[in-house]
Formats: sequence, C-alpha cells, structure tokens
Amino acid sequence: MNCQKTKTIWTGKNGIFLIAEIGVNHEGQFEVASNLIKLAKQAGVDAVKFQTYDTFHYISVSQKERFERTKSFELSQDEFKRLSIIAEDQKILFLSTPFDTGSVDFLDTIVPFFKISSGDLTNRELIKRIAKKKKPIILSTGLAVDIEIEKALQWIEEEVDSDFLRKNVILLHCVSSYPAPIDQANLLSIPYLKKRFGLPVGYSDHTMGIQACLTAVALGAVVIEKHFTDKKENRSFRDHAISADPSDMNLLVDGVKDIKASLGMYGNERLACERDNLLAMRRGLIATMDLEKGIVLSHDMITTARPAEGIDISKIDKVLGQKLLKDIYAGCPIKDDCIRWE
Repeated sequence: MNCQKTKTIWTGKNGIFLIAEIGVNHEGQFEVASNLIKLAKQAGVDAVKFQTYDTFHYISVSQKERFERTKSFELSQDEFKRLSIIAEDQKILFLSTPFDTGSVDFLDTIVPFFKISSGDLTNRELIKRIAKKKKPIILSTGLAVDIEIEKALQWIEEEVDSDFLRKNVILLHCVSSYPAPIDQANLLSIPYLKKRFGLPVGYSDHTMGIQACLTAVALGAVVIEKHFTDKKENRSFRDHAISADPSDMNLLVDGVKDIKASLGMYGNERLACERDNLLAMRRGLIATMDLEKGIVLSHDMITTARPAEGIDISKIDKVLGQKLLKDIYAGCPIKDDCIRWE
C-alpha cells in the first residue's frame, strides 16, 4: 500500500485545514477580536478569519438598521494590521474576507490567501481584483448553482491560468442559512463538487453543533471553516448561536484529527495491525479423530479450527485421498509435513 501523503497549501497540521471563522463576532471590539485569536490558537486550529469591509460599499444606507449595526462592527485597517501581528505572534494564520475592492488591496499586504464569500460569488469586479493578486483563493459556494460557480471560476482563470487555478483554488461547500437546518446541510455536495469541477473541496458550516463538520471530513472535505466565539449563550448577534465556543472547537479539532486518521488510503490491502491476527483468526485443517500413519484421508476425518496452524482450509480438496506420513491425534493440526503428496 502506498501510504505517502501529498501536502498542499490546504494541508493543516492534522491533515485538514481548520479555520476558526471569527467573522464579526468581536462586534467591533478590538480586545475581543484579539482574545478570540488567542482562544483559537489554544483550541488547535490552523487559521483565524475575520471580515474586512467599508460599510458604505457593503450595505445600502437604505437598510438603516442593518447599515448601522454593520458599521458598529467595522474594524479599522490599523486594527486589522495589529490583529495580523497578534496572530503571527501566536503562530496562527491570519485571514480575512474582503467585501469590497479597497479591502482586497489592503488585505493583500497581510493575508497569505483570500476567501470569496458566498454572497460575492457573482461579483465579477471583486473576484477579478482578488485573482489579480495571484494568491490562493477559497471560493464559497453558498446560494450558488453550477453555472454560477463555472462563471466565477472563469473570471479567476482570466486573470491567472488553468494550472494556477487547479493548484490554488478550492471550493467551499456552504449552505447560506443561519442556522442551516441539519437536514439541509447537503454534505453530498462535497464529493459532487470535487468530481464536477476537478478541484479540492472544503466545507463552511452554519449548522448548530459540530456533527456536520465531522461528516464533511469523512466525505472528503480538506478545509473546515466553523464560526467561533468566546460565548454562545445570551448573545443578540445571530452568528454567536451557530458558532463553536472554545470547548466545542477543542472537540472539533480532536474529532477531525481522529476522522482524518481513520480514513486511511483508497484501496483494500491487509493492514499492519491485522498481521498478528492472521494466524489466530484464520482456520486450518485438523483431525476429527485419532489418525494412524498410512491412512487415506476422507472428509469425515477432517474439520477446521482456529488458529491456522494446519494446512490452509482452501486446500481441503487437495488433502482428500492423500496418505498420512505420521500419526495425528484428534483435534491436532494436519500440516504439510504430515501428508504424502501425490
């Protein structure tokens, strides 16, 4: 069995790239954002991710309440720079999703790759601006149908090339509902998207709990993004309820590690851990009665039993009609050197 594993930019320390999506769960408070980075590091994830935007270019002022709340959650570019330094000090990757082209240009100075949100999968200007940066891209597919995903990938490829796209773009299956009902997580989209577009696929989770994330790993997701908060209970902003708190994230990290390890490799060969049981659990031929040297073996004289000390049971037809070279007591194995093979 070929057990060599190929590392990619999406290979996390546990084999799956885990993103703690802080988003705007800091609610505009820098110290909360800073603390969430540290909590995410303690939980063992590979990266933290925020959301970077100029509210005026993100939410229409006609949506007064939504605009004002979003504006109150907005962090400054200087604060994002400081957060990226904190993440670097914590030895955890810093990411943020841009929601306007100005934020793309700013983030290019502090992020190793970009994520395009589900809501912007049809935003040609934003996608092409990101693609021009020639950095890896996570493309979230919530709300989208295949033809829209194809178009977004086409826009990316127009700025790079097919080889770059194949090696540096990943699709992120997502259901854009908050929360997403578990019976609509539609996780079979993960292997479907992989086959349909020939790209690696991850999963951005909006369900309650961590079960969908674990299932996604079993279905082949190579990136898992889960919203992250310091406290879920008694919070008015919706994202806290669908988030993992530090305890949940610890369970998710451990669960992902175990599931990834359990998947093994594609194929079917005897595993190293089975070898000691091969003799103990397989059957060999034994005598059903005391047998004397020279007797011709018939079916009523032979049965099978564990361990496989005797002749392999698959050879029973070859043993029938052969003469014994030595005496064998009832219940003892019939071995090759007991038979006069003719």
